[in-house]
Amino acid sequence: MRLLDEAASTTRIDKMHGRSWYRLLFDLINKKRHIVVEWVRAHTDDTNLESIMNDEADKIAKKAHISGLELDWPTMYLDKYTLYSAEHGYVEYSPATLIERSFNEHAVQSLSFGTREMVDHRIPKTSNIAPPKWLYTYSTKAYSVQVQACIRSHTLNTNWRRHQRESKDKRKEPHEIASPNCEFCDEVETERHLFVDCKHFASTRSKTSKEIKQLTQKAIQKAEEDEELALADNQHELLCYTATQILTDGSSWNDDECRSWMGFTPSTDHIFEHRDNIAQAKLIKRLHDGWHYAAVRMVGYIWGARQQQNWRRRKAAGEI
Repeated sequence: MRLLDEAASTTRIDKMHGRSWYRLLFDLINKKRHIVVEWVRAHTDDTNLESIMNDEADKIAKKAHISGLELDWPTMYLDKYTLYSAEHGYVEYSPATLIERSFNEHAVQSLSFGTREMVDHRIPKTSNIAPPKWLYTYSTKAYSVQVQACIRSHTLNTNWRRHQRESKDKRKEPHEIASPNCEFCDEVETERHLFVDCKHFASTRSKTSKEIKQLTQKAIQKAEEDEELALADNQHELLCYTATQILTDGSSWNDDECRSWMGFTPSTDHIFEHRDNIAQAKLIKRLHDGWHYAAVRMVGYIWGARQQQNWRRRKAAGEI
């Protein structure tokens, strides 16, 4: 109501989001003087026309928030120069907001790795009860994806990152600053050390590597038997060799540096130069999904074990 009373003030409208719609509204009001805007109490069970219309407007607004609302844009009321994006349409808000939104969407896309199930249900809710003490006993898939989100956003609270943060805190005394060393050895605890190099988890990586080799063999066998895909001997050997390097540094990775702990998988482009049939595409997708899921599940397990050890150490030291 206050906005309508200030309809004559164009300076305010020119700074508003979606201003072309307000200009259209004000133009209609100015042309048709018999239009009256009245306040109606919302969320009532009244059966009068005003309340029914108000409820319908609420439903349309909620639907627009979820799935969008298809309307013809009042282009005659746009600014003289208006940004347009094929993805976002006419941009009647700050370009800085558009840039920030685009960066955020790109970040979300970059985190959307792996199987469709993990992407569409990033942190699945399995029940309405409160999760137990250790999140990975509640839903290992949800916990693994949470760990991946922290890794990719550089917020996983390793001892090294905690040390870096506390070193900049002027309120901390030198003896209060956390050690950057690993919970299990004397090496600096970075993400790469924990998930690739730490000897304490060598058996865990070995077990996961065996699982990766088995799923690779099964995927190749399924493709050859059920989908009649004929692989050359060198292709079969290269796939098996790549599977052995999912969790370690090696020539299968760019710069020979393992990145499976970040949710990536090594490229198979050099193995399949021509992806000219559906069976081949299915095999490639099945392998990459399997490799990815096995790696991120292992990373979630390692981080959970590290968190337990960190909690025990801090409790013994009287920190918690």
